[in-house]
Amino acid sequence: MTQKVNSTILRSKQTTNGFYRLMSTSVGSHGVCAGGELRIKWLERPFLGVRSHVSPQPPPAPLASARPQQRRPDSGRPRSQKVAFGAAFREGISVKSGQQTVEDFKDFEYLGNITIGTPPQTFQVVLDTGSSNLWIPDATCNKLGSGQCSAKSVFAREKSSSYAPSNDRKFSIAYGTGAASGILGSDTVCLGDSKLCVKNQTFGQATDIGTFFEGNPLDGILGLGFKSIAVEDVTPPFIKAVEDGLVEKPIFTVYLEHHQGEIDEKGGIFTYGGLDEENCGPVIAYEKLSSAGYWQITMKGVRVGKEYRSLKRYEVISDTGTSMIGGPTQEVSAIMKALNITNFDALQGLYTVDCSRVSSLPPVDFKIGKKYYSVEAKNYIVVCSKLLFKAFVV
Repeated sequence: MTQKVNSTILRSKQTTNGFYRLMSTSVGSHGVCAGGELRIKWLERPFLGVRSHVSPQPPPAPLASARPQQRRPDSGRPRSQKVAFGAAFREGISVKSGQQTVEDFKDFEYLGNITIGTPPQTFQVVLDTGSSNLWIPDATCNKLGSGQCSAKSVFAREKSSSYAPSNDRKFSIAYGTGAASGILGSDTVCLGDSKLCVKNQTFGQATDIGTFFEGNPLDGILGLGFKSIAVEDVTPPFIKAVEDGLVEKPIFTVYLEHHQGEIDEKGGIFTYGGLDEENCGPVIAYEKLSSAGYWQITMKGVRVGKEYRSLKRYEVISDTGTSMIGGPTQEVSAIMKALNITNFDALQGLYTVDCSRVSSLPPVDFKIGKKYYSVEAKNYIVVCSKLLFKAFVV
């Protein structure tokens, strides 16, 4: 799901024939981003992409394609993990852009605060370009006997003067490692530190969540994909902000930092309605989206130095809701062979490599458009202990 390429900004722009384009900006030498998650961990699956742990399972596809985050001042970290996405629905007509600080949870999730209701109730959510619905736990979740939402912030509809029910409409979303279901309602939803507020936004009030979410620091998920993949035909919050004229431009930018397994570190910034030129740079290149549901593009090749080169084309999805890159087993195995990484844990579906080798491993290059984007080993390997790095190769 996560396709990370070297220091890239992505956004979309609608063309005259109705297509959307992904816009990429190369801004540095320390790898990141063809669209979302900004480190590469590898897992193995026998299909062309990987299912995100927080992105919904896709509808059946006619082709063999897969389914379907404030920067700290003078932090001293390289400007490497940077990516931007855009939503080009119509030209932005409006008034402002907003920023949202995110927290890094072990380099696997990036969590941001949103508020819902009047007065506002605060929730910590994964900002997920691989799905399109917003949901948070409802207060009734804890009253159903399971205690599954006991450690989470829950939404109390009776405390919000701006809440409106949605005529008993229900929702259910299945993710790679769990599910959420409940009822729909609408209220004022505010995104980001500058409080970009979307009125009458439909969202899910989960009365039941999967066990994966129970032990996870997230309260819910904020989908940043397109409406075409939204459950119950709900308009995603950012798209509604564009349609309501609340943002200066119909784009958003994602800048994420890499903290090697730390918890509650400042993880970056999502910028709504503008480019984050401070972190991501101003140079833009475009790549047409192959599907305006997920942030999906065609990857035209992959190489590892002189050891391995493939010009096969794959449909790939940029997804900030997962920390992994997915690929066909045959392709991933060939890349691992070129890297001389042979330790594979079939039960967990991941490769491991000794720490002493990381500095000597070559980059992996991904071809998008006419350019190769180089990802260094420190960005495609995640630290899982003092002795081993695990490269999730899906």
